Amino acid sequence: MNEANSTDEVTHNRDTHTAYGTNLLPARNNPVRNEIDNNEETGLKYGATHVIHLFVPVSMCMALVVFTMNTITFYNQNNGRHLLYTPFVKETDSFVEKGLMSLGNALVMLGVVIMMTILLIVFYKFKCYKVRVKL
Repeated sequence: MNEANSTDEVTHNRDTHTAYGTNLLPARNNPVRNEIDNNEETGLKYGATHVIHLFVPVSMCMALVVFTMNTITFYNQNNGRHLLYTPFVKETDSFVEKGLMSLGNALVMLGVVIMMTILLIVFYKFKCYKVRVKL
């Protein structure tokens, strides 16, 4: 029994190790390894398909946002008012100051997204996912 194990080990080493280093291709006669490779390949195909399925609606949404920003005049007006989530709107020619204001606006928006995510998690934790309307 010990000789059989050592023979299998030598065969495995010969299949996976070459004179130049470790062979990256698995041994073709190892059914367990082939099953693992098939599962990994299926997982990669499954993941890539889902990424492509997500890419299309996200791209369409981004195109719609760009179209909306360019066509609706509300977003192009400069009447002294600014949106709540863009507090840094000072007109300046300084590249550094514009960069810092953009970073500040991005951080404000990131804070809003993080707070809303935390709020949704808290609502889910306390099972607040049903709306009950009494008429």
